[in-house]
Amino acid sequence: MRPQVVTILPTYQCTAACKECCFECTPHVKGRIPRERLMRYIDEAIESVPTLRLLVFSGGECFLLGKDLDDAIAKASAKGLRTRVVTNGYWAVSPEAASKRLQRLKDAGLDELNISSGDDHLEYVPFERVVNGLIAGAELKIVSLVSVEGFENSKFKVEDVFNHPRIRDYLAAHPGSPYLQVFKNVWMPFHQDRELEHRDATYRTPERLGLNGGCTNVLYNMVITPDESLASCCGLTMEHIPEMKLGKLGENPMAKLVDQGMNDFLKRWIWLDGPEAIMAFVHKMDPAVPLPSRNVHPCETCAQFYLNPRAREVVRQHWREVRDDVLLRYELKLQFMQERGGQLPAEALQDKQELTRLSHGDH
Repeated sequence: MRPQVVTILPTYQCTAACKECCFECTPHVKGRIPRERLMRYIDEAIESVPTLRLLVFSGGECFLLGKDLDDAIAKASAKGLRTRVVTNGYWAVSPEAASKRLQRLKDAGLDELNISSGDDHLEYVPFERVVNGLIAGAELKIVSLVSVEGFENSKFKVEDVFNHPRIRDYLAAHPGSPYLQVFKNVWMPFHQDRELEHRDATYRTPERLGLNGGCTNVLYNMVITPDESLASCCGLTMEHIPEMKLGKLGENPMAKLVDQGMNDFLKRWIWLDGPEAIMAFVHKMDPAVPLPSRNVHPCETCAQFYLNPRAREVVRQHWREVRDDVLLRYELKLQFMQERGGQLPAEALQDKQELTRLSHGDH
C-alpha cells in the first residue's frame, strides 16, 4: 500500500469558529506554512510518493493564502496531479466575486471545490455565499460540492440545499450534471455538553458508519499539518492521536516518514479492518473494555482506542495472535488492488468516508 492522496493543511486559522471543528480552528489561530516551504513540500510529495494522484488543500481556511493558493494549485496541476480545495466559502460574497476568484483557480488547474456548510458553519458564513461558490464553480466546470453537517436535530438539512431557488434552477437546467453535488457529512460531537442526535432511516437506532471494513484514509492519505509534521491520516480526530503524527518534515525526509507509516502494523490493521474491528478484538480479549456501541463515526472509535491505555495494552499483549492473519490479508488486498491498477475503489478518492452522496430527488 502506498499513499495516493496528500492533504496539505497550510493553516488552522479560519474565518469561522465552528463549535465542533475537529482542529479547533478560529480567526484567532495564527501561523501558516510559509510559501517557500509550502512549494517545497509539494515537490517533495511528488518525489517521495510516486503513487500520488490527488493533492488537497484544506485547513483551517486555505483561501486565506490568497495568491499562494493559486500558485500551489498551479504547481501541483503542472505536475499532473488532480487538485481539490476545501473551504467554508466565505470569499463568495457575490456571484461576481465567486466567479472571479474561482476563475483564477480554474486557470491554475483546480479540479474540485468542496464547500462545508450546516448549522455550525452558518453562524459565520451565510448560505447564500455557499450557493454563489457552488454555482460559479459548476459554471466553470469545476466539480463543486457542498458538504452538509449531518445530524438529526440540525436546523439546516440537505433538503434546504435542494430547495434553494438558485440550486433548484441550476439542477433543472443541467439535469445529470456532475459539476454540482451535495453530500451529507456526519457531524461528530467533540464537546460533552452538546447533544447531536444521529439516527438511521427508522429514527430508532443511532446511525453508525464503518462498522465493517477498513479505513480508506490511514496509509492512503498523508497529511502535512500547519506545524509541518507529516501525519498518516486525515481523520477528524487526527490531532487527538499523537501516534498519527510521523515526524517533523524539516527534521526528516518525507520518504522516510512515509515508509515509517507504511510499516506500522497497527495502521495496516486499521486500513485493512477498521478501528471498530480492533475494538471488537480488544473486547473479546478483555470484556472489561466496552464496545463502542454509541459512536456514530469510525474516527471516534479510533480515538477511543488510541486514548484508552487498557485497550492499547490488550493489543500490545495479543497482537501476535492475529499478526499472520492480518499481514496475509493485507498482502492479498494489495494484490487485489494491483490487479485493479493499484487503485482503491473510486469513491475513496473523495477522501471523505463519512460522506453520503445525494442526488436531486433522493434526499
